[in-house]
Amino acid sequence: MKNLLGFLILSSIFFAAFAARKNVCYWGTWSHYRTGDAHFSIDNIDLALCTHFVYSFLGATPEGHVIHLDPVVDLELGYISRFTALKSRSPQTKFLFSVGGYSFGSEIFSRLASTAATRATFAQSVLAKINEFNFDGFDLDWEWPGQRNGSSPNDRDNFVLLCAEIHRVLQPAGKEFGIAVAAVESSAAISYDVPRVQANVDFIFLMTYDMHGSWNSFTGIHAALYAGPADTNSFLQTLNVHASVTWWLNQGTPRNKLVVGMPSYGRSFTLRSAANNAIGAPATGAGNPGFLLNEPGFLGYNEICQMVRTWGYTRVWQSQQLVPYAFNGNQWVGYDDTESIRHKLQYIIDNNLAGSMWWSIETEDFHNRCGNGNSPLIRLAQEMMNW
Repeated sequence: MKNLLGFLILSSIFFAAFAARKNVCYWGTWSHYRTGDAHFSIDNIDLALCTHFVYSFLGATPEGHVIHLDPVVDLELGYISRFTALKSRSPQTKFLFSVGGYSFGSEIFSRLASTAATRATFAQSVLAKINEFNFDGFDLDWEWPGQRNGSSPNDRDNFVLLCAEIHRVLQPAGKEFGIAVAAVESSAAISYDVPRVQANVDFIFLMTYDMHGSWNSFTGIHAALYAGPADTNSFLQTLNVHASVTWWLNQGTPRNKLVVGMPSYGRSFTLRSAANNAIGAPATGAGNPGFLLNEPGFLGYNEICQMVRTWGYTRVWQSQQLVPYAFNGNQWVGYDDTESIRHKLQYIIDNNLAGSMWWSIETEDFHNRCGNGNSPLIRLAQEMMNW
C-alpha cells in the first residue's frame, strides 16, 4: 500500500508538471498586410496549437502609457478584440499582449523605467489594457536593457524595478506576466540581474534564435541546439540553445519558469563562393529575399520547406548541432525543421523546462503547402508535450 501511495504521489507530481508545460505562440499582427499565402489574419489562428497566444506588439510612451502602434489593425479592424474573443472557443487558452519588440528599440523603455512614478504608471496602464480587452496577461519585450541607442547604464537595475512593479500590480489581479529576454550570455549578462528578475515574473521566454545572421561574414545556424565543429572559440561555443539554457539556469532561474524559444524561420546568406557551402563558409551578406515575405536574410519556414522540397535546395543535417541547413548555388540558409524541433522538444522534456515559445505563427507552413499538415513544427510540440 505504501509503495502504491508513493507511486500515485510521484505520478501526480509528474503529470502536474507535464500538464503545466507551455507552448507559447507569438503573432506578429503586421502579417495582416501581407498578401497571398503570406497573409495571416485572426481566421488563421489554430487554437489547438498553443497554450498561450501573444498579440505583438503594442508600444508605450516615455511617461509610461501603453499605446497602439497600429491603431488601424488593433482598433479600426478590431483585431485586438477579436483576438481575445477567441477565448469563447477555447476557454483554457491564455491570451496575452506584448509591448516592445526589436523595432520599438530601447530608449522609451529606458526612460519609462527610470523613475518610480513612470514605472507605476506603466504597470497600471498595462493592467488597464488587460482589463479593457479581457487579456489573461502581459509580455514585456524590452530589447535590450543597457544596450542599443538611447539606453542607460542604469537600465539593468531599473529593469528589475520595472518587473517588480508590474508583478506587484498584476499578481493580485490573477494575470500572468512574462518577459522575452536575450538568451546568449554575452548579451544577457549586460541586461539582466537574473536572480532579482526571475523572482518577479511568472515565466522567462528565452530568445534562443538569431545567434547568427547576415550581420556575420560567415554562415552559421542561428538556433543550433549545441555547439558544432565550426565553433572554434569560446564565444562561438555560447551561440546555441544548450549554452544559453545552461547559463540562465546557473544564474538561478527556476526550471519551471524557463521557456525555450523556437524559430519558425531561418537566417540566410549569400555565399562568397558557391563551391564553399559549409557552416562557417565566407558570406558576402544577406541571402536573397524569399518569394513570400520578401525579406533579405530572412526566410519563413513556409518559404524554406517549399524551397527544399521543390526548388532544388540541398538539405544537410549537422549531427553535432542537431539542426539542418540548405543551399542552392550561392544561397544558404540555416533553419529548423521537424527533425531538429523534435530534438529541441526532447531537450525541454529531459531538462524539465517550462515549455516552448514560437516566433512566430505567421511564418509557419500554416497552409500546408509542403504536405506535412498545417503548422507542422508547432503541431509537433502539441503532440510531444500532449498539450
